[in-house]
Order: sequence, then structure tokens, then C-alpha cells
Amino acid sequence: MTPFYRFAFSVVKPLAFLFFRLRLIGRENIPESGALMLCANHRSYCDPVFVGVGLKRQVHFMAYDKLFHGWFGKLITALGAFPVNRESTGTKSVRSAFDVLENGEVMGIFPEGTRSKDGTLLKAKAGAVMIAYRANCPILPAAIVAKGKVRPFKKHTVRYGKPVTPQELGITTGSGTEIRAASRELMRLIGELMEEGF
Repeated sequence: MTPFYRFAFSVVKPLAFLFFRLRLIGRENIPESGALMLCANHRSYCDPVFVGVGLKRQVHFMAYDKLFHGWFGKLITALGAFPVNRESTGTKSVRSAFDVLENGEVMGIFPEGTRSKDGTLLKAKAGAVMIAYRANCPILPAAIVAKGKVRPFKKHTVRYGKPVTPQELGITTGSGTEIRAASRELMRLIGELMEEGF
């Protein structure tokens, strides 16, 4: 962790537990070292905090490029986030993702690409699995579970599943068909974690 990330982590983590009654399950599944892609469902703007506080490592989130403006943009940049265009994943975003993973760090991404308004899983975009395959790194599925909308003082649970390799998701040649099928399989794993509830 960078000093600033460590400071922010120490401030935000107790607040998340206090105000969102956060419960973390499956932390023993989180690798302590090596390149890792953290993939979770997307329900609210709090999601990076919810899934990130369960790790003892810094998570570099790929985030919507329109968030990188003003003081908030400077803040999330300082925390290690990097931008992506939802309409077109440019080479700069992909290169930033590879840089994180090639350095043996953790990259965080929400495969749905946008927040689900009702909490149900949306169709995954293929970018997350494609990057994991090309970087040859495992994927850690995670699920954010809450009854209804994410609100302060309600119970929220994050479940971390067991890491899976792109090969375990069915990728052998890296074809578009395999990538799309693997993306669906990843969302199925996240869905199973969601179904376990609180």
C-alpha cells in the first residue's frame, strides 16, 4: 500500500463497519501476494470501499472516466484508480490494467460496467476476463449482498469466493467465443455468492 492508501484505508474501514454494518465472509480465500483481479457485482458508489476493505493489499480500481474530474478525480487517482471509457475500452486503460497486474498487484473491476438499479446481476462485459486471460492472472469473485438499496445503518455483506484461473473458466485459445462464455461463467460464480445471502 502507498502511504496515502494506507491512511485512507485506516480511516474508511472502521466507518464502513460502523455505518454500513459491514460483514466480510471468505477472506481466507484472498491471496496474500501475486497478481490478482478482484471482480464483484456493482450496486452502489460504495462498492469499491466494501470489497476493498477486506484486503490487506491496495486495490487499483478501473473506474468510469467521467469520475476523474475535480477534487474527487484527484482523490481516486491518488488511491490508485485509473479511468476507462464505458463506450470503448481504449488501449491506455488496458495498458494501465496490465501494468497493475504485471507488477503483481491487485486490480479491481466491476464486470457489469455499470451499477445495477435493482441489485440483480447484469450481463458482464468481456473486458475483465480478457485482461485476466492475457495477463495470466487469477480472478477473485466477490459478491456484495444487501436487502434492497444500499443505505447507511443497514446490514451489508461481502462474500469472497475462491480464486479461479481463466483456464478454469474455460479459456484455452482466447477466442471471442471463449471470452464471452467465461464472462458468463464468472457472473454465475458471483451470482452463487449472492445467493448465499447475509
